[in-house]
Amino acid sequence: MKVNDILTEGHDLDQLKAAIAQGQSPTIINARSHRDGFAWGDLEKLGLATKHKQRSGRTTMEEYWEYTGPNSITCNGNVMGTGDTTDVIEVDYS
Repeated sequence: MKVNDILTEGHDLDQLKAAIAQGQSPTIINARSHRDGFAWGDLEKLGLATKHKQRSGRTTMEEYWEYTGPNSITCNGNVMGTGDTTDVIEVDYS
């Protein structure tokens, strides 16, 4: 079993998709995956989010998520609609 499968075990992605479709603005944890709730990786699996990466240095990348689904979600207390993005972060892969 892969680590991501363990972290998302028990997450009902159909439930997340239904909550979005019904306009419930579900809360998304600002991480690729999380054991305590839905995260950006779950949205990506449903085709509702895209992770953007751009090289910013020899071993660093600037990364952010873009919400591409219908209706809205809530992340870090902010309601996000289609086309909204998270803050850009710089990740060091050295």
